[in-house]
Amino acid sequence: MGRAKHDMIEAQERGWRHSSHHVCKNCIEEDFLSVLANRFASPQNTCSFCGENDAAPLDDLMPFIIGAIGRSYNEPSASGMPLEYMKEAFECTSTEEVLYNLGIEGGSDFIDVLVENIENDCWADAPDGYFFNSHKHEYWQYSWQHFCNLVKHQKRYFFHFEEGDEYDSENMSPTTMLARISDAIHDSALIKTISAPEQKVYRARIKTNGWELAEEELRQPPNELANAGRMNPAGIGFFYAAENEETAIKEVCRQIAEVAVAEFIIPNKLTFLDLTELPVLPSVFEENAYQQRQYILFLKGFICDITKPITKDGKEHIEYVPTQIVSELFANYLKIDDAPIDGIRFPSSVDQGAVNWVLFPHAFEKIKFVNAKIVQTSICIKSKI
Repeated sequence: MGRAKHDMIEAQERGWRHSSHHVCKNCIEEDFLSVLANRFASPQNTCSFCGENDAAPLDDLMPFIIGAIGRSYNEPSASGMPLEYMKEAFECTSTEEVLYNLGIEGGSDFIDVLVENIENDCWADAPDGYFFNSHKHEYWQYSWQHFCNLVKHQKRYFFHFEEGDEYDSENMSPTTMLARISDAIHDSALIKTISAPEQKVYRARIKTNGWELAEEELRQPPNELANAGRMNPAGIGFFYAAENEETAIKEVCRQIAEVAVAEFIIPNKLTFLDLTELPVLPSVFEENAYQQRQYILFLKGFICDITKPITKDGKEHIEYVPTQIVSELFANYLKIDDAPIDGIRFPSSVDQGAVNWVLFPHAFEKIKFVNAKIVQTSICIKSKI
């Protein structure tokens, strides 16, 4: 076999041709690849695109680029796409489009060289190489939506016996779905301990005749008076609070009124699930961070769903069911150092950028009352919690 033919076969197998080009970190507008270019750079190499020294061989970056393409795309004939679809409805995605979709930007000369050196120029969407696949975060999100529909409208209390198929994105079993949520939380290091000396939080209640401005009136309601909330079912009282007074008022107030506002302190020994600060999303080109990327993408959608505004129209208790179930899971089965977590820190649905807390019954004794006051407010809004 001639050398040229051998090189051609080798290029086809790995998906890209060897190149004599070099690229510096400033000519790649993708953070991870730019860092790689800096890591592989040598002062003896001149960038083929801007003429600066300290550039990396393009060959050193190509395995990362091809690897990312292969996790989302494949050649149509190798993807398992039905022949009928390929003939009638399929439209190729070009390599230039694929690179753009993956977040690679730079000068047109740089993109042209990448396109020239990648063997294939006709791609089909094919997560993990297969046309019928979904990305894991999509698979989990579909399954979460299936779970929500199941517990809201089909099986409220015996959903554990519902069977599923791990290869069917519409039919992951509820217990597997809940396990995936727990895995994503642990993998993303979202269980934390308060690091500051203390955390001030606030609870608000519209002031009416018949009760005194006292601690017992401003703590969580007793179980016999507890209505269904976003995180708790009726009959089980949780402690809801906000990190500032204005948010606490907005969460409960529906008209201009006198509002009682109480300040509490959460001690630094409290452990909690923090849904307000997800880790930085890894690059699509980081092969070793693929699983973490999928978890974070899933959690973004999950958190948005469980913290979305819900109108108080008399049917809100139905919409609360999925979050009540996962909150009970978190309260009893999410642990740190073999102890259950004490609560959840989550984004407010009525005050953009603000933060709320919900603390579970076993943490009530840790919450310290500071003081209370009456506020005459005009910032009240129609409640959507």
